[in-house]
Amino acid sequence: MKFLIVLASLVNLNTATLAELDTLPGVGPALAERIVRFRESRGGFRRVEELLAIPGISEARWRVLRRRVVVEPGAKPSDGYGSTEGSADGSVKGPEGALPAPSRSGDGKKPPPNP
Repeated sequence: MKFLIVLASLVNLNTATLAELDTLPGVGPALAERIVRFRESRGGFRRVEELLAIPGISEARWRVLRRRVVVEPGAKPSDGYGSTEGSADGSVKGPEGALPAPSRSGDGKKPPPNP
């Protein structure tokens, strides 16, 4: 007996483009746009279950989608994660806000305040 194995690629909710989201079952251009807006407003997805908070995704639709999506880190430089651009003190913007700049002395102590 032969088995046909189909490997479907999973779509990462944190990096998917509108076109990639549009390939998911039951997701069209309008719903893909709502998913991206939700992702941008929250600083990314932390769990697949967060899709349930998006208008147009019912529990039945979520059950289908959850088999086709994943949530993995994969922030792009343009979204602010890990970027020090525009930060004079070297602090890093993350999902919870600004993080302090790393110690420059290597001894684990906080850097001296800027005068």
